[in-house]
Amino acid sequence: MHMPLSLRNKVGEKIRNKSQNLDPIRNKDQKLFGLVDSTCKKYLQDNNCNILIHGHFHIFETKHNAFGENTCRLGLGCWDMNFSFVRIGRKIENIQMPIETLVGISPIVSLSEPNS
Repeated sequence: MHMPLSLRNKVGEKIRNKSQNLDPIRNKDQKLFGLVDSTCKKYLQDNNCNILIHGHFHIFETKHNAFGENTCRLGLGCWDMNFSFVRIGRKIENIQMPIETLVGISPIVSLSEPNS
């Protein structure tokens, strides 16, 4: 917080760009960057669960029977201009929405405004 906002924004943008440049590699080779199915299945069994909710892999996905019958994998979304969340009620919903619906303004506009 001791750095000027303009410098913090540039650092953040550089980190985001570097990460987004890896997305095609991540999406192409899930064996290197994805979940290990056998580990996930064991984790669910050991904890008497059938739903795995995770982030970090930048892939928004709902996959039923992912680790065996009656299991569900919910991957929370990409960094881009969306946010995602899981809503559990009568059914399980993996939802992705534009960030502006959350904050009411475009994040690009707020970054470009002075003293934001």
